[in-house]
Amino acid sequence: MLKAAQARALEEGITLALEQGEAGALPFPDVAFDRVVAVTVLCLIPDAEQSVAEMARVLRPGGRLIVGELGRWTVWAAQRRIQGWMGNSVWRHAHFRTA
Repeated sequence: MLKAAQARALEEGITLALEQGEAGALPFPDVAFDRVVAVTVLCLIPDAEQSVAEMARVLRPGGRLIVGELGRWTVWAAQRRIQGWMGNSVWRHAHFRTA
């Protein structure tokens, strides 16, 4: 994903700094960001509570945490659940939550 993001940034002429890390132990100091965006992330992480705590830790006071997830009972989640049953390694262990 990092390679794909870097390639797209280059295509668009955007300077982008990317870092690989674990959601449950982000490699950034406290209060480092104004925004944290996590889209279809928590369903793929074993300890979502720890990951959200880390996202909050790196936010500056008044910062915004933006989370986009596939709700447990949505058609999108059902499609991905089926993909997991069919052998897709990304969706095999996904955990979709209710609001």
